[in-house]
Amino acid sequence: MIRLKFCGMRTIDDVERCAAAGADALGFIFADGARRLTPAQAAPLTAAVPAGVVRVGVFANSPLDLIEEA
Repeated sequence: MIRLKFCGMRTIDDVERCAAAGADALGFIFADGARRLTPAQAAPLTAAVPAGVVRVGVFANSPLDLIEEA
């Protein structure tokens, strides 16, 4: 079985379009980089993810407190 994950969600429109396209999972970037979100920025986006779509946090060398907050 193939599963589809879109990564780098930045807007509610991103979330809605990717979910409508059949995503099994949506990724939110907390690692340093151009698509990085803070937990506060990610909160409304993750709340918009429909039931049945998995929310995935992407971290790289992040402190435990950031991971727990996200």
